[in-house]
Amino acid sequence: MSYGIWFDVPLTCLNGHAPLSGREARLFTSHLNPEAIDRAVHIGDVLPLATNDFEDAYFTIRSPGDDTLILIIEQFDCPVCHRAQWALIEFERLGDASYRLRNVTTVPLTPDVVRGANFISRRMDIWIETNPDDAWIAELVGELRR
Repeated sequence: MSYGIWFDVPLTCLNGHAPLSGREARLFTSHLNPEAIDRAVHIGDVLPLATNDFEDAYFTIRSPGDDTLILIIEQFDCPVCHRAQWALIEFERLGDASYRLRNVTTVPLTPDVVRGANFISRRMDIWIETNPDDAWIAELVGELRR
């Protein structure tokens, strides 16, 4: 069983609100942490992760293969405007079973951002159901996964 990772990193609301502290942004991924606890992580922290841990926690857009950098799109909610937003999470591979959290930034959900990522949030299913104008995401992810 995997537990969650809380990304305790500051983020910026794309709707013009002040920078959010990591705790305010509530950026979280369930089923990513192989340790038997939920864990808060900061930029630079090293985690005992393998590629299959990312595959369990996210939808795969394109396999990272031998790449040393893994890029993930995850959803968070701004506590000020109460809108869902997206963060690009960067992990750097250090070995077969360890990754360092390299960076996290707020990004707009665009075709270029999606094409550049390895993994995308499992919350994407709910996003597509509640945002029918963004159906292009499902089509694009489907194309990239072929």
